[in-house]
Amino acid sequence: MKKGKKTNHQFLEELFQVWGNEFEPLEEYKGYDQPIKVRHKQCGRILDKTPKNLITLKLGCRICKNKENGKKRRKNHDWFVNEVKKLVGNEYQVRSEYTRSKDPIKMYHTVCNEEFTTTPDAFLGSRNGDGKKGNRCPKCSGKWKRDTEAFKQEVYKMYGDEFEVIGEYKGRHENIKILHKVCNNYLYPRPRHFLDGNSYCQYCSKKKKKDTQRFKEQVYELVGDEYIVLGEYVDAKTPIPLYHKKCKTVYRVTPDNFLRGKRCGLCTDIHNSKGYKAIYNLLFANQLPFDTQYRDENCRNIKPLPFDFVLYNNWRLDKIIAFIEFDGEQHDKPSNLFGGEEGFKERQKNDQIKNDFAKEKGIPLIRIKYKDLNNIESVLQEELKKINIYIDINKTNVI
Repeated sequence: MKKGKKTNHQFLEELFQVWGNEFEPLEEYKGYDQPIKVRHKQCGRILDKTPKNLITLKLGCRICKNKENGKKRRKNHDWFVNEVKKLVGNEYQVRSEYTRSKDPIKMYHTVCNEEFTTTPDAFLGSRNGDGKKGNRCPKCSGKWKRDTEAFKQEVYKMYGDEFEVIGEYKGRHENIKILHKVCNNYLYPRPRHFLDGNSYCQYCSKKKKKDTQRFKEQVYELVGDEYIVLGEYVDAKTPIPLYHKKCKTVYRVTPDNFLRGKRCGLCTDIHNSKGYKAIYNLLFANQLPFDTQYRDENCRNIKPLPFDFVLYNNWRLDKIIAFIEFDGEQHDKPSNLFGGEEGFKERQKNDQIKNDFAKEKGIPLIRIKYKDLNNIESVLQEELKKINIYIDINKTNVI
């Protein structure tokens, strides 16, 4: 007896079993090999798919699949920074953001203070498995070779006078005699490991950690007194509050990012809108403890998502009491300046992630719309009243 044709209801049940709610059929089921239009909810694209491809072969949205595979393969910025550190210690610093292995990236040579451009592939060389020697500073290439005096200077720059180099430098991989002045014991590390910032004394049985005073000194060496360190140094990856004297703002940044060149977001981001600056002015003029471009590792899409502003209960920045976002027109409708339809869907997704994060944490999230730009002060005043924060909208702007 010949099997009857599958009904549309049966098709929908099978589609749900395989894909859940990821696909929305826009046409009735026509047959196993007959394509129908379906919408992929994740990206909004309308596709022509046969039930065979969707259910039996489980072939979904090819574009989204390719993107996902690309993300899995793509090496990120932290990976490259770690590879550089493994290879050359702190002799070189990464000065711009890693995108892809063959895209240009800025590097800084701490020995001669030269900044140059190369590619991650070229810098890592044989570490990428191609058998080639990595490219280094063009200014020093073929001319400079580290000697004992240069090594001593690098040790002092990193550790102060805690360690004294006793032996002669013979190469990055040749052990060298070093005195640890804290316990008066001799160490015999390899220079490449000693200069990676994580040296330790086996006699003291603890790692040498950079403290707050050392970080303050490094900040001053880089920018003078333009920035003031407010918090206590924990480690290179834990954000620390800094005060920028130029614009009188407090913001958080990880020490490693600051030392790599990341500065005050309000002053360096040319894309800060009028609405963003108006909110900043009002918060600052009322002396509210706040921070800008706050990120939390648990609020992320691919990378952690920044909140425009975060309000704290005091200037020690102990507890977050509110988030504030200024939503430009591109948050309400697609804009060619901001990635068109695809960029709009991505913003909506990111906005929802932030909404869910704030709700989960029990922290109010205030969203100010571009439509309120002309009376943004009074709108923000009313929103803050709801959480018992009172401001004077007649305070003088600072920017």
